[in-house]
Amino acid sequence: MKTRTRVAGAVLGVVAILTAAVAARATGPAAGWTQDGYGPGNTGYNPYEDALNLSTVDGARLRWTATPRPGVEGCETTPEPPLVAGERVIMFENGGVGAREARTGRRLWLATGFSYLGKTLAVVDGLVIATETSCHSQSDYEGTITALDLRTGRPVWRSRQSGTVDKLVAGSGVLVTHGFCYVCDEDRNQVVAYRVSDGVKLWTRNSADLAGEVVASARVLLSSTNGAFGTQAVSLRGGAVGWRSGRVWSALSSTPAGDRFLVGGGAGFGAIDSRSGRVVWSVRSTVESLSCDGRRVFAAGPGLAAYGVGDGRRLWRRALAEPGRPVRAGGLLYATGGRALAILSPATGESVAPGRRYGAAVDHVVVAGGRLFTTDATSIRAFAP
Repeated sequence: MKTRTRVAGAVLGVVAILTAAVAARATGPAAGWTQDGYGPGNTGYNPYEDALNLSTVDGARLRWTATPRPGVEGCETTPEPPLVAGERVIMFENGGVGAREARTGRRLWLATGFSYLGKTLAVVDGLVIATETSCHSQSDYEGTITALDLRTGRPVWRSRQSGTVDKLVAGSGVLVTHGFCYVCDEDRNQVVAYRVSDGVKLWTRNSADLAGEVVASARVLLSSTNGAFGTQAVSLRGGAVGWRSGRVWSALSSTPAGDRFLVGGGAGFGAIDSRSGRVVWSVRSTVESLSCDGRRVFAAGPGLAAYGVGDGRRLWRRALAEPGRPVRAGGLLYATGGRALAILSPATGESVAPGRRYGAAVDHVVVAGGRLFTTDATSIRAFAP
């Protein structure tokens, strides 16, 4: 009887694990692309995508197109790569922020009343985070951070910050921003952390810059704007310094596990242990953006190349004109170049599917929920098998 009980318990345990895994896929990152680089790690990699893959990408067709009005002249927003969360596509629209149904493109809500929106949005814990500053103002350079309800578009909270907010990243319920004050006599640069749920300020660092919109090991990197230090890794919750480096790094991405920051600086790029600050490897090569799928680091600069995540050894290189940020999902690697889309093998860099069917594509694509989203700086298009 005891043996049967143990076996039954083991079976129930396996079932519980599988059920939890399915639930996580249904409610977690599988459903979306919630920050510009997929999530807090800015990896450019959606590990949960399985519907759009090598066997289905050739059958993807244009499902809908949105060409949002830019807003007030001189204060316009242009289509950036959208965000995807809860079967909603979040984008800049008509000088505000809008949500559309992911399957049809039907507008669900539109939040207006903003002045001049920043270029970055984020979806965190059911909230859409947007930043703005006064457009055409000669004196009011304060930034405003607004949290909108993802379901309805209604404002949940607002917070004011000295200076225009030009960077933001969120993780573990904390939003970290950087602002630059044009009219301040000193402390022009300020990094501020907010609690996502209600906008309460958690900590502030003056004379510091957010050295990349990347979270790894519940930390972000800060750089000094007055020469007091090179780079510091600080905790999201309290802003405590975890480690320091005399070198100035810019965080471009991280590993999906969050154990390494992938950084640019000096004459190249490299990997840094996120907990200790130890340089794991470095490459002397110009880079504009980095992405990582846990096995490879994809570097866009002059051309596109892949490097081993463990040792930085180059695995392949492909000539690609002005490549945008590489995006990895569904066993495929997507990269824009010369306004065209290339669909490549992550392992070899070879073309595995034609990108012509997707038309002009700039910036980077977004792949989530079995759909591919592209932008040509005027419209956003959704493709699906």
